[in-house]
Amino acid sequence: MNWRPLITCEKASFGRGVVFRFLAKHPFEKVVDFMIIEEHDSPTSYKIICSSGYHAGQTELVFPAEAKYESGGISVDWLKKNWSIWVYPECEPTEVNYVDCYPPGHGVET
Repeated sequence: MNWRPLITCEKASFGRGVVFRFLAKHPFEKVVDFMIIEEHDSPTSYKIICSSGYHAGQTELVFPAEAKYESGGISVDWLKKNWSIWVYPECEPTEVNYVDCYPPGHGVET
């Protein structure tokens, strides 16, 4: 996968399927993935779930209205500024990598 640093992302917004990977602490595994998914009951229509390990499928954040990008999705600038406040306080946005989506067949063993 082509992981890129969140802090250098020049996109204006993220939509569903974007995955973030970073070093984590208990109760997560050493490395954890969080994914943006659609959530129509949230103020932005998006939330973040854990997409790896024991906590996979667990909601980690329902984005507040202020995180919404004006033309849709989640503001990348908001995410960079608020990662340690809203998403995961144990790491800085400089320690987070992202990929636009898992590639086809990801996690499938042959």
